[in-house]
Amino acid sequence: MINPGSKRLSVICAASLKGLQNRRDDAKSLIDFFCAYEYCIGDHNEEQSLEIMSEFEAHLGLLPTGFVDLMPEEAEKEASAIQALMSLFTGYGYLRIKPPLMEFEESLFAPGPGASLTKDTFRVMDPVSRRMLGVRADITPQIARIVCTRLPQDQSPMRLTYANDVLRASAGQLRTARQFTQVGCEIAGDDSRASYAESATLAILGLKRLGVHDITLDITLPRLPDALLDQWGLEPATRTSLLNALDKRDRDGIAALDFEGKGCILSLLDATGYAADALDKVSALDLPKTMKVETEKLTGVVADIQVALDQLGLDDVRLTFDAFETKGFEYHSGIAFSLFAKGLRGELGRGGHYSIRFGAAGKSDDTSQDDTSQKAIGFTLYMDTIRSALSRTDDKKILAVPLRVGWGELETLRSEGWTLVRMGECDDIPDRVTHIYKNGKPEER
Repeated sequence: MINPGSKRLSVICAASLKGLQNRRDDAKSLIDFFCAYEYCIGDHNEEQSLEIMSEFEAHLGLLPTGFVDLMPEEAEKEASAIQALMSLFTGYGYLRIKPPLMEFEESLFAPGPGASLTKDTFRVMDPVSRRMLGVRADITPQIARIVCTRLPQDQSPMRLTYANDVLRASAGQLRTARQFTQVGCEIAGDDSRASYAESATLAILGLKRLGVHDITLDITLPRLPDALLDQWGLEPATRTSLLNALDKRDRDGIAALDFEGKGCILSLLDATGYAADALDKVSALDLPKTMKVETEKLTGVVADIQVALDQLGLDDVRLTFDAFETKGFEYHSGIAFSLFAKGLRGELGRGGHYSIRFGAAGKSDDTSQDDTSQKAIGFTLYMDTIRSALSRTDDKKILAVPLRVGWGELETLRSEGWTLVRMGECDDIPDRVTHIYKNGKPEER
């Protein structure tokens, strides 16, 4: 067996791996390779040595952290779920778009949603233009660009929907996947109560369509903490300590600090809970004028969402409020929300209000354009989290058909609803096959 103590081990492993980059050597070739460098195979016979090397080869199948292969069952579940969601969203008049995987980084990071995603974005050099490209970490910045540069500006509001993969430079604590599919909807050019309620209701309907139950829509005002702290003019050290305590929901830590507005912060912390009750408490507080307006609007939005849920007969959806839930809402500027479900780990999606900016401030190539800013509301569902809630689809009729059966006959069977598996006479029949084609007709297995 290979001696781990040998000083030549790292050199030989490096040399063998270099060879594998150019050609896929089989296990026997690698054994011969090591023997040529006077490595002793020891008392192991060839079969045992091949087993050792097959384990070595298995490392070639490793994927980077945060990346996975979706095997047939999981891939089918996710694809079917995406199809169901897109059918729902297009049924409500949302137009499907498909942005490119990569863009010039100045477009992705233009003022607006993309400006806060620089740390999450992979960058590469374009060998053609010699300019830096970014691999999208989120679809929303691309929606902003498309709305401002590709679509007519006199047809607001515009309703758009998408289903595309994104790539993150690093994983988060709750989301370990670095590549996953986002499915979502955006309403560009309107931030009315009706659009807020439509966006949240449609997100809930999407989850219900996939069989998700016991949903919580957790609503927040992500700019509220900064607005309060700016109004009070806190010292930098106090501000930092307060924000850290709020992040941990550390009531005792907040109470120990000496600052103006402590009572307001503690009251907001105590108001966390069911949205209707919480907002009654929040509306009685002395908030900045802009936040007063947002709170009043949020009270109406919550009422509108509840009406929609009652009309739909959805009694397993809870509306909650948390004034200090700001993580992940870096580009949201108004009312925002996250989606959770009982028994499922992590967020199922999130959404809310944001500003679309593109033009001079967005470093557009067209310098004649004035800087533009539009209001938008949207949501994104995360398929990597949702996938764990999807049930297996076992209702397909899968028919094993001999290779000798002609294509015309195959098409007839397929049009009758059969999923076909063409097989040779000596092939093993897969477990998923439910019927076998014999004597010109399907027979139950």
